Amino acid sequence: MVDNLNIIADYLMKGVISLIGVIIGYFIAQNKYIFQKTYDQKLILITELYTQIVRLEFELKKYIHFIGADMTEKSIDEKNKVVK
Repeated sequence: MVDNLNIIADYLMKGVISLIGVIIGYFIAQNKYIFQKTYDQKLILITELYTQIVRLEFELKKYIHFIGADMTEKSIDEKNKVVK
């Protein structure tokens, strides 16, 4: 009878330890998931920012090449008249 109780207690202890391991693993995985999602969002934002910077660079080069390239005094006065 005592042997049976020891066997049952042993199985219960193993079960409780396994259950605690599963619960701890769940919380670790949840925190890892939250960290990874935050990291992914930062990566997406950095990628979008870089894309916008490249677009801005292209538009500025286009502006300078086609519109702002002529810097004579006469052309500057004409551009000021158009802006006003």
